[in-house]
Amino acid sequence: MNLQITNMVPGLDAATRVAAAGFIQPLTPALRMDVEQHLAEGALVQSVLADGVVVGFAIYRLFEIATARVLYLAGIILDPKIQGRHLAAQSITLAAAELHATHLGLRTQSLRMWFVGERLTEGRWGPHPHRTFSAEEQVLGTELSERIHGGGRFPFLPGFYGTSLYGAKPIHRDTITQAWWDSICDFEAGDGVVCLGRLPSR
Repeated sequence: MNLQITNMVPGLDAATRVAAAGFIQPLTPALRMDVEQHLAEGALVQSVLADGVVVGFAIYRLFEIATARVLYLAGIILDPKIQGRHLAAQSITLAAAELHATHLGLRTQSLRMWFVGERLTEGRWGPHPHRTFSAEEQVLGTELSERIHGGGRFPFLPGFYGTSLYGAKPIHRDTITQAWWDSICDFEAGDGVVCLGRLPSR
């Protein structure tokens, strides 16, 4: 299988199909509308292709806050058949280089996405079970939260989504970190977590 990440907005039908598979949800008009809205918001949209067929996509925005250039991952979804190949990390690395980002931010219910950010920021990632945000990071995160959803308590957003985003809860094999994540993010209640970290200098 030839996998490729390219700067290309996927067709709406293909993107909706991938979203349904990735989120383990049925194909519905509401899902299609949500995908269409997210695609329109992207400053940079990537498609993941397998032998030329769309099997994933990622949507990014860039926020300049004080001296930081925050790459915000507005959404990434991959067909389950290609998950586990580090494509999310590759996608973020490409986008960060193209947009000259200094920081990475994302909002999620999934510990798997938390781990992607934690690896890419080399320990400068939060929230984290073993470190707290600095005062500077807290200010940056609060401003990012204001930009992406008009406020809310950073980094925890109780009931933000209203319900779970996925048809099945994403579980990580690291059971200790999973237990910590479950203590800060109630999947069934639709909680969200805003994550933020500094990217390594290039």
